[in-house]
Amino acid sequence: MIPMHKRFTIKNFIKLGYTKKKISEEMGCHRNTVRNIELENPVKEKVIRNKSNNCLDNHKEFIQELIDKDLSLVLIHQKLMMEKNYQNGYDSLRKYVKTRKLKPSPVYIVLKTEPGEEAQVDFGYVGKTSDNYGKHRKTYVFEMLLSYSRKGFYKAVYDQKTETFIDCFIEAFEYFSGIPKKVKMDNLKAAILKANFYEPEYQKEFEKFSEYYGFINVPCKVRRPEEKGKVESGIKYVKNNFFKARKFKDGTDLEYQLHEWQEKTCNQRIHGTTKKVPEILFETQEKNKLKRLPERRWENYHFENRKVSSTCHIVVDLNYYSVPYKFVGETVQVKVSKNLINIYFKNEKIAVHNRLLTQGEYQTNLSHYPQYKNFSQTEYQYDQGQKMKEIGEHAYHYFQKLLEKYPYDWGRKVSGIIHLNKKYDKEAVNLSCYRALQFEVYSFKAIANICEKGLFQEPVNLEKVPVIRSGDFERSLSYYAQIFII
Repeated sequence: MIPMHKRFTIKNFIKLGYTKKKISEEMGCHRNTVRNIELENPVKEKVIRNKSNNCLDNHKEFIQELIDKDLSLVLIHQKLMMEKNYQNGYDSLRKYVKTRKLKPSPVYIVLKTEPGEEAQVDFGYVGKTSDNYGKHRKTYVFEMLLSYSRKGFYKAVYDQKTETFIDCFIEAFEYFSGIPKKVKMDNLKAAILKANFYEPEYQKEFEKFSEYYGFINVPCKVRRPEEKGKVESGIKYVKNNFFKARKFKDGTDLEYQLHEWQEKTCNQRIHGTTKKVPEILFETQEKNKLKRLPERRWENYHFENRKVSSTCHIVVDLNYYSVPYKFVGETVQVKVSKNLINIYFKNEKIAVHNRLLTQGEYQTNLSHYPQYKNFSQTEYQYDQGQKMKEIGEHAYHYFQKLLEKYPYDWGRKVSGIIHLNKKYDKEAVNLSCYRALQFEVYSFKAIANICEKGLFQEPVNLEKVPVIRSGDFERSLSYYAQIFII
């Protein structure tokens, strides 16, 4: 039996929100005994558990201080036992730290950079905009920010390819009229093939480019954007202060507005951190500290292998470029640069094209087709006309009438009439054309029937030709009987 004074004490502990385990340990009884006393309580009160009624709450600041020092939970538990007389086990501490989500407080060091020492680079997605061809495309903003003066260069692009990345770097360096000693960037696929703390694996083309311009790549640690906090803030700034409040007609309009904002607003404002105007700070203290640009601009290109199709074309970036017909079925090497497509076969240049900026377009050099395929519409018309003239004067006159009556589909009719020369002599075909002209009938079948039935030898009785008056919609059968006599 539990004495009355102990029962009274247990009930008070229950009201205060103590757990059954804690009460049983304090009172030296079984938890079931505590449970039975709780059920005996006639007062139906809602027991409010005091979640913060944990003895570790009294040492929260002490625990956080040890966590910030990067001590393990085992060492923290030992220190609590030694310095704070903590009596509970290690699991209670582990659960407490987990449930309270105690983590080391982030501490960052402000790194001071000298003029011309560093630039930071990043890409930011800004939504979809219309390009110069009316297509709605995903758009990114590239930013290069000089860490000392905070002068920034911005450019809107539609992809994050290595080629685009290098083009943006070149334009940024030319905008600053110089090159910083090092460039700090995120682990972008355009530059870093594989992120590694000790030795990142670079894109070969980007690595060659950085060596040519003489700057050092400094990739940030994975998931540590604070290491390039200046440019991170710059991306937020351009998103919130430029893209949110504007609309753009096309890619050219976007480029123009972004440049105007960059020159008249972004680089002319008083910077929130430096309290100075970036443009003035750049011109007076940083510009002359940058490394000089190389005499020759980097030629940004890459090679691809493509197979020539039966249409004498290859596909590059979803566009089609012609290749001389003798290379159909061969694999050729394509040098893709910003403005040109150079095509090689066994180190010999066989074609060159201006690079198309849209998709699904053809760029064809007609000389790449065999001569028998290489006829323009005008050349083909002239050639067919000459063949009809060789048949005779009436045939050539009939050809001109077919051009007039059927400007878009005269070709097969004329080809059929010319083909009749293989079966009938030129005189027969010529006279057949004359008979059809008299009756104003213009078709290949008419000429073929006249030749087949020998009607070209029959005289034409023009007096019997019915006159078509305004309002008549069809000819009488007697009209056609004079052409096709059965």
